[in-house]
This record gives sequence, structure tokens and C-alpha cells, in this order.
Amino acid sequence: MERWKAIFSNPVSPRTIRKAERTKQKYIKKFGDDSGSCYGYQLEANPILGPLFGVKTVKVAEGGPGGESLDMEKGILIGNIRMGFGHYRISMAMASAAHAMGYTPYWFDLHAYQETTGGKVIAHLNKLYSMGSRWSQKYPLFNELFWEPISAKGFKKLSYNAVDQKVSELMMPACSNLPKDIPFIATHVWPAQAAVHAGFTKVVNAIPDNWPMGLHLAEGAIHTVQTPSAFLGYKTLKGMNGERILNPIPRGELFETGHYVDHELVANLEEDCSSRLERLHAERTLRILLTVGGAGAQGEIYGPKSGGTKSPCSSTWAII
Repeated sequence: MERWKAIFSNPVSPRTIRKAERTKQKYIKKFGDDSGSCYGYQLEANPILGPLFGVKTVKVAEGGPGGESLDMEKGILIGNIRMGFGHYRISMAMASAAHAMGYTPYWFDLHAYQETTGGKVIAHLNKLYSMGSRWSQKYPLFNELFWEPISAKGFKKLSYNAVDQKVSELMMPACSNLPKDIPFIATHVWPAQAAVHAGFTKVVNAIPDNWPMGLHLAEGAIHTVQTPSAFLGYKTLKGMNGERILNPIPRGELFETGHYVDHELVANLEEDCSSRLERLHAERTLRILLTVGGAGAQGEIYGPKSGGTKSPCSSTWAII
């Protein structure tokens, strides 16, 4: 189904369709076309997340199907693109929750597969996005005239999603030989779109943002959001085509799940909260750890004026 021509039964303009086709061809010209390649896969213990959550990394390489089989009863693929700390953190939360429930999380990082056309496209776009994000924090005029309009308005449009849907076809070959009935949780829309294109039957698109944006739609997947306001905004596709009322996301394809939080952070929640209250009653120092975007967006909220310190090598701020 050509989902990029009509998104949830909302037709896409011929102009946008032509743009989507040109964009895909531009990336094929730049990075090649591996749609005819046959990628196999093998599983490796993840050296960082393996000891924590039992994560196994899916390695992809040319040569056809092969390697250790995925556990179809207790296995869950976690699709991500390692593009910004937020998406990576949500992926870790999914792995943590899956592990706590007795499942085996398989780490499927499309960004890591640099031998594939899709991996090269993601690396290219990640470089551009990272640069724009850093510049938006460094240059107020750039943020006001370019970054803020494109991130708040450009990403919001259904037309943006239509182009992404077409380009994500280039990411499909990496997962074409994986078993199609294994649960697939994507913490970015591109792995979700790629999995849908490849014919996966149990795809969950974990939307990270509460602000309704066409960018995050992957028709054919189950969409999840974290808040009631996000549910309403995404249900109605609010503002994704100007003031027009759009056909909504159908019943059963969008769910509010609450926040994507690691199991370890909430497993001891009642006892932890009691300990914090005891510290307050004893008039002892309250320590809070807050994280912000990869480029330090919103860092000024917790910055030096409020007594915070920033790590020179990360975007984690600590208020003590």
C-alpha cells in the first residue's frame, strides 16, 4: 500500500507526491540503491545493555538469512536510530520493561547499519539535525528564523510525513529477512515505517513527543502516546493540514500508555518516595537529577542561575 499518497485516508497533494519521489531518488543517487540486496543477521550480546537488561544486538550484513534464530515466544525487537539521547533513552526504557516481564529485547539500530542505504541516509540526516539543533542553541537568529519554524511547523505537516514514508522505503531492506510476526517496538518513526513497509504484523510506534506532528505517524503500526493531550492531538491529527478537519486515526490504532520509564526507576517507587519525604522532614538536602535534549535545549531552565552545573561532555544537568 502506498501510504505516502494518502495518510489515514487523507489524500496527499500531487505536488507533495512528486517531492517525495524526487527526495527518494536524490538519496539513491547519493548513497546507492540496495533494494535488491539480501541481508542476513546475527545476534550478539550487547556489552553495555546486555548485563543490565539481557539485550542482544541484531547485526546485519549481506549474505542472506542466517545466524541465531530470534525467540518468537519471548523476543521483542526494539527499533531505534540512535539519533539523539531522547530516542535512545526511550529504547532503553522499553528494553528495561521487556526484561522485567521476562522477554528478550533485541536491539535493532538502523543507524548502525552503515553498509545499507538506509543506514547511510539516517547518518546523513542525523548529522544535519544535530548541527541544526546545536546551532539553534548557539545562534538565536538561526533558531527564530529557521529552526523553530521547521521544527514546530514543518515537522507538523502531513506532507512532511508523506516524504518520510517514501524515503523510509530505503530503510526496509535491513529488516526484510527478519521474522515478520515478532513484536517490533520502534522509538522513532523511521524504524516503524521501515517495519511496516517490510510486512511486519506487530509494529508499535512509540511516539516520543506530546506536540502533535505528522513527522511521527507510521500508518500500519499501533501508535502510543504518553499523555491525554497528546492522545487528543494525534487522534484528530490536529493542525497537520492547516485548519482543515482531517480523517482521524482509526479506533484501535492509537493508545495512551503513560510515560516511557525504565522499570528500575519505578520498581521501588513507594519506598523511594518515603525516603525523599523523610529527607525533607529531616531538613536535609534534596537532590534532583534532570536531563534535557542532546544539544542542551531548555538547559537554561536548570542552568547556573538556579544553581545548576552542566557536564562538559553530555547534556545532563544536575541540581544539587
